[in-house]
Amino acid sequence: MKTQLFRLVSLITGIFLFDFLFYNQEPGINALLFVLIILGLLKISGRDLNSTKQQLFSMFGLLVAGTAVALYNSDLSILVYFGSLVVFIGFSTQPALKQILNSVLISAANFFKAPFALIVELSDLMKIRKQLPTIWKAVRIALIPLGLLFVFTTIFRYANPIFNDLFLNLDKLFDRFMIWIEQFLSIGHLVFLCFAAAVITGILYRGKFHRLLHKESLHPDLIGRRAKRKRFSFEDKIRMTALKDEYRIGFLLLASLNFLLLIVNITEILWLRKEYSLSSAAAMSRNLHDGTNLLIMSIVLSIVVMMVLFRGNLNFYSKNKWLIMGAMAWIVQNILLGINVAMRNWFYISQYGLTYKRIGIYFFLAVVVTGLVLLYLKIREKRSAWYLLRTNSWSLYFFLILLGLINWDFLIIRYNLRPSAPEVNVQYLMDMRGRNLKQLMEVQPLLEKRNSNYSDSISVVLEERSIGFLVTQDRRSILSKNIFEWRTELFLRKKLEVNKALEKTGKPDKK
Repeated sequence: MKTQLFRLVSLITGIFLFDFLFYNQEPGINALLFVLIILGLLKISGRDLNSTKQQLFSMFGLLVAGTAVALYNSDLSILVYFGSLVVFIGFSTQPALKQILNSVLISAANFFKAPFALIVELSDLMKIRKQLPTIWKAVRIALIPLGLLFVFTTIFRYANPIFNDLFLNLDKLFDRFMIWIEQFLSIGHLVFLCFAAAVITGILYRGKFHRLLHKESLHPDLIGRRAKRKRFSFEDKIRMTALKDEYRIGFLLLASLNFLLLIVNITEILWLRKEYSLSSAAAMSRNLHDGTNLLIMSIVLSIVVMMVLFRGNLNFYSKNKWLIMGAMAWIVQNILLGINVAMRNWFYISQYGLTYKRIGIYFFLAVVVTGLVLLYLKIREKRSAWYLLRTNSWSLYFFLILLGLINWDFLIIRYNLRPSAPEVNVQYLMDMRGRNLKQLMEVQPLLEKRNSNYSDSISVVLEERSIGFLVTQDRRSILSKNIFEWRTELFLRKKLEVNKALEKTGKPDKK
């Protein structure tokens, strides 16, 4: 009973805090505050948040994602934040889960089941289940007298001015309440409050998912060997022959694929050494995308082939040494193919600068190489497909958390304006979000020096963007701001004050 009461108080508190943090606000510091509030409310409502390592990892990931949004509020950090929130809700709802994909599924389903759990707890808390017939009977008895009382009161107010004066204060109070409703509780605000109630209910209350938990428990990490029969039969002999044939097919397939991929990797290395660095930007871009697509197809093919070959008793075949060596060689060659794509990307970046897409290729390669290493472990340690899916989903989750935490804009500007850069896409840098204005102004001389493909005046554009940025910041509350925007705002306001002071002395700042 005490836990149910605390959970109800946490629900009401959470709804109003969610409304305070996010209504008519943009993501910023409020994202991190919401994480801390949710953790506190879950603890108050009796939820254990450190019962499994999956819960701890998802909670840590959510804190890191919330910190990234509070720091610089990039589109990527916001996307990672919402994704990590969904993952955390799933694991906090069902701590026994191990698979991230199941966590996402349960998190989504729980928003539909949580309201029913809330209704059950409310009925138990208020003890109205047994009293519902009595309450309904009292409502029916009082409904007609109250309705008639309202009708006659209205008639008497219109008929008797002195009687009507007795209700003037009540009318004023009602009018003030209606004005407050119109101003504060608009239709849009009411809809947002309903949304807040749905979100907080889905976080604090848990539905039941016994079937999914049972299905997950049926998937072990290790492959089980089929039991041998006590008596040898003709059917066993057929099975042994089929296993040998499967081994021969797998060996020939891996041998031919390895030979083919070896030729591809050798030609890739020779081409990179001689011709690729001399290619044009369009050719580099096209070849980079072609190489990435080739890698994707090769990796998918690798996983399919390995999953089919090492799905059962072939893992325990006593003469499968060469098959395993072929599989290892295939995995290593795919890693070499990934390194070749990374080198292409590096040549492209060294010539034409960093962009989000080029950074994304390195992120993809990191995920791919990790997946290949996990595929190697799956074969060596006779792991199941369930193990491969679970570990790959966790590696993707951690890479996304890391990707959302880094301030890529800062690195892009610094790297692209390095002294040895052959070309600089000034237009790309000038189109970055307002939080980078401080850094752009600090490197303004370098931008003007490398301004070969930008038609507008850099100083004029930076000044116009600064004015627009400050106007936007004035309209925002502190909850919608992030640390980098706050630093940029302080820098621009200080610069504006300096310019005004210099204008009075007749010496405007030219920096």
